Amino acid sequence: MKRLSTALKAAVSIAILLLLFRKADLTQGVHYLSQLRYSFVLLSLVLIVSGQIARAHRLAVMVLGRSAGKNLWRMLSVQMVSFLPGVISPAKVGEAAKIYMLQKQFDVPVPRGLVCFVGERVLDLLLLGPLAALGLAVLFGSDLAIDLRLTWAYAIILVILAGAAALAGGFVWARRRGTSVRDLWQTVSPQRIIEAGALTLVYWTVVFLEVWCFCRASPFDARIWHVALVVPVALLSSMIPISLSGFGLREAAFILLLQRPPIGMDYERALLVSLMYIVVGLGIPALMGVLFWLGGKERAAS
Repeated sequence: MKRLSTALKAAVSIAILLLLFRKADLTQGVHYLSQLRYSFVLLSLVLIVSGQIARAHRLAVMVLGRSAGKNLWRMLSVQMVSFLPGVISPAKVGEAAKIYMLQKQFDVPVPRGLVCFVGERVLDLLLLGPLAALGLAVLFGSDLAIDLRLTWAYAIILVILAGAAALAGGFVWARRRGTSVRDLWQTVSPQRIIEAGALTLVYWTVVFLEVWCFCRASPFDARIWHVALVVPVALLSSMIPISLSGFGLREAAFILLLQRPPIGMDYERALLVSLMYIVVGLGIPALMGVLFWLGGKERAAS
């Protein structure tokens, strides 16, 4: 049954991507590709690596606390190697690999690894959720007659409610899986949560800058705050479980949102940006994962 489900999701992803390419004027797309600003592509590479370091540092803080800095390189290895299965398979496979590697390399019990996984997801959603709601309001507000003066108030209320629900739901979920109160407190103590929250903000700011670089490389003079409204909606859409790891849905969302006013990007440029996110934005971390994996095999062999 799982194989059939995976095959169907892969078919959905392929079908959506084919439809996206079919609608595009490939001649115009090739023209934009020939005008690509490689300086922004190079800048995006630096940002991608920096973002992964920030994400690994956040995981190290939640797992190790004060000794996070001393073990950052090892935690980066865990982060990047576990990224590989998550790219081409459901996200839970990558997280399962991360929990396994935390247990193997840092002797972290599985229940505590689960708490770290939930903590990371909660921090990400607390940032992306309100931004996605704000993005939909800004990009589709004129069509839906949304009063933007109330949007920030709604976003603050959403953060408070989501935080309370996440803490309560996460506690119940973790307790049912055998996590002790001590494990929970070690992960979500105020000092660790504050530092992990700051690193979450750093990481997603870097991701927004990455996509901004893709827009500028396309070339298109996008504003960073426009990108910050598009990216959360596009990435959260990939969580809808009807495609393989979000492929197709994420690209369709990018194209739809980047064409909306006040951004106004044309279809072919938006398609190019979405493809750059796949090839560069996901490809570079995957390459980093391969390098860390090969390096680990060599050390094990020696």
